[in-house]
Amino acid sequence: MEVTLEQLFQGNLVRLMGVHNLNNRKLCAVLDVDPATVSFWVTGRRRPGVQHMIELEELFGVSVRQLAATDIYELLPVIADPERFRATEIRIRRGLTGLKSV
Repeated sequence: MEVTLEQLFQGNLVRLMGVHNLNNRKLCAVLDVDPATVSFWVTGRRRPGVQHMIELEELFGVSVRQLAATDIYELLPVIADPERFRATEIRIRRGLTGLKSV
């Protein structure tokens, strides 16, 4: 069975969120988007527009190509890098700063 780019993106986004303990609500807060928007992304119903793809790229420290068109096995070495992981955690915390409870 052939995997589509939409399925690759959806799977990679869900995995990256899981690695960084981000639920839909937290990701909405970090990116300042509507909860329905993130829900569409994680269910594979829609892909983000260019601006949101760039924001996801910056947040997770992976390229748009890696996020949208890379099999998870190619992405694992990138997300397993301790320095990149720490940098992403810092970006997430900064994005959540000021929120009472997420």
